[in-house]
Amino acid sequence: MPKKLAIFGNSFATQITEPAKRLWTMMPTREEKIAFKKAWYREMPTWFRMLKNEYDVVHTYGYGGSALDWSYLQFRRYQHEYDAVIFITTRAWTHSHIQYGHVADDHRGEASIHDMDMVKSGFMLDERPINCSKKFAEKILRNKVKPSGWEMPEYNEDALNLLKTYVDYGTHVIPNFPDRDLLQWASMIDSIIRIRPDVKMINTSPEEYNDLGINIPIGKIQTLHRMENDILLGKDAEYKFRRDKGLPLDDDGRLIGGLDDALQEMPILNLYSDARVGHLSTEAHRLIYAEMKELMASDDTWLDFDLDAMVMKLIEMKLDKKRYFVVEHKDVTAWARYNNMLKDVE
Repeated sequence: MPKKLAIFGNSFATQITEPAKRLWTMMPTREEKIAFKKAWYREMPTWFRMLKNEYDVVHTYGYGGSALDWSYLQFRRYQHEYDAVIFITTRAWTHSHIQYGHVADDHRGEASIHDMDMVKSGFMLDERPINCSKKFAEKILRNKVKPSGWEMPEYNEDALNLLKTYVDYGTHVIPNFPDRDLLQWASMIDSIIRIRPDVKMINTSPEEYNDLGINIPIGKIQTLHRMENDILLGKDAEYKFRRDKGLPLDDDGRLIGGLDDALQEMPILNLYSDARVGHLSTEAHRLIYAEMKELMASDDTWLDFDLDAMVMKLIEMKLDKKRYFVVEHKDVTAWARYNNMLKDVE
């Protein structure tokens, strides 16, 4: 009997990045698209792809920018089909609303940028979660040209009105009345563990919860991402950028806000430049894989690791900035050549 693993979550469990999407779209023939896809997955492995060494089937339901409620819905729909489950939590203040009626095109075929072996047949064909976090909503509303493309929602009048509402919600409700969102976040996580006691949990957010018999440890993944930024860009690079631009810092001069704050502001960390899958380097994915192997074999529920020790290992590995950032090259094609992704195409 094949062993099946499902992973539910946000962008930490996605297979691709914006640079990969752009390159795949640029490939003129089906054969070149397939060749590029093979090269992409060969050169950019992730911790969950590495778990295919332990499981016959690994499906990821990860979707960038989605909230806990979106992942919880997928968990309730599909978890019963798998022998093992990993659930990745995102921030308590992120909300998703589902837009229905989309039509799946040929991006799910053999020439797709997706590794279809890791996608459940029929998943997310007509549904798109709309990211309703305040920062993302402000960005969409500010831009005259709205993002579009496969697997993206349509930013029609209803969607834009939804985002306007969540800008107000993020401005007036979350800072002053956070307990409701935090309780709902914690309650969904508690429900996941009660439904599936063998689930393995990864908290990517800096939130924690210890009340009402619910214990959720603070997440380390987002901190790891930011410390990796310091390794790649220079110590305090993001802080200095934000300080010089007059962007918010907390009372101690440290960074505040969510992961997407930096992604929206710092050019090198923009989604169109940063090619790190799941916001982490390949080296970090290998270290997380080792931690996950150990977790999957244990009775523990939550991923925990020595953050300082992992950061020291990454420093010793001498991460290559040119490997991960498109803006370090003339264009995205030059970046792909640097990473040996086009040798089977050209």
